[in-house]
Amino acid sequence: MHPPIQEALSGLNQSSVLEWASQFPRLSVVELAKQLSGRIAPISLQQAMVKEARERGTFPALARALLVRVLLRDFPRGIGQVSPEDAQSALASGFSVWMLIFDPDQRAAAEEVWAAVVAELEARPEWVPQHGDEPRLLQLFAGRDLSRSKRAALVARAKERIEACLHGHRSNKSWLEALSQLPPGHGFIHAAGWVDSEVRNGGFAQYYKNSGGVEVPLAITALKAMGRGDLAALLEESLGTAREHHRHLLAPALTTEPVLTATEAPRLLPVLDKSYFSLSGDLFESFATLIESAPQLFDPLFRELQHREDGRKWRVRTSGASIEIEIVLEDGTSITRTRQLATASRAEQEVQTMINEQLADGFVDVA
Repeated sequence: MHPPIQEALSGLNQSSVLEWASQFPRLSVVELAKQLSGRIAPISLQQAMVKEARERGTFPALARALLVRVLLRDFPRGIGQVSPEDAQSALASGFSVWMLIFDPDQRAAAEEVWAAVVAELEARPEWVPQHGDEPRLLQLFAGRDLSRSKRAALVARAKERIEACLHGHRSNKSWLEALSQLPPGHGFIHAAGWVDSEVRNGGFAQYYKNSGGVEVPLAITALKAMGRGDLAALLEESLGTAREHHRHLLAPALTTEPVLTATEAPRLLPVLDKSYFSLSGDLFESFATLIESAPQLFDPLFRELQHREDGRKWRVRTSGASIEIEIVLEDGTSITRTRQLATASRAEQEVQTMINEQLADGFVDVA
């Protein structure tokens, strides 16, 4: 949970953001944030509510409750009490807010629900749902699966690890350094996602101005691993153009490395922007496919050894800067231990030393 939210709840002797919010079922998320603390952004509060609901398995109920909060904010006495122009503006704003809570692969179902609710509002101009369990609202949600998919859960788990790892770090460079302590797939998702969002928000020139392009080398590698060579090629070309025309924007290390394939007629950044915008912008499927197809990039596989004589098993793996060891004794009893080292490279070195010791002590690799 976001530290300011946790701190505010603790001051009220509360530990659950959902239970606290349930006391104010008619307040919008903006009003809830003000009620809890003036220091909390509404989007952070909404994210905390969604996260807790998913952990509890109550996300569909939260989705209905958040929809009610949006509609009560904009149409407290029904859509018929506002002008058509104001209604359309409010619906567009409410739709944007509500859609933020859904995973990418839930959006089609969420859009269907929203369309059904809007149709009901327009058919009954005096009606607005008063709570999430109102029978008419339940009927509009019926038959639409809003549960989190396995693929979305995999991406969410990786992003939660990334968020926790980046907490307390302030610069783009320090983010990458922190992520080097996790298995490499997390850095792939962060770098590719960050560059993609920055470029789509303001173009390559703005991206390089904001960060110096420090994520580009890792993003190129990541996008290639995700099967998005089209985006990777544009990143490589943009770096070449930046070296030629915008060298002052680049982080010092990027002026010479990585070595790029020469381009006969490199395009200017605004031209590359258009090419980038024309390509698919949703990397969710790419992230999910990478996690499923290369799980070792996120949870490295164990190296397993077994003793020649007594059959004891010894397994070890690194996860960034941490080492996980599992020992299975002759009677089947399992013992798990973890060790935390300063860096991922130190962890790899330590694991290799431990493996050599086990091999010298009568253990052999398990095929």
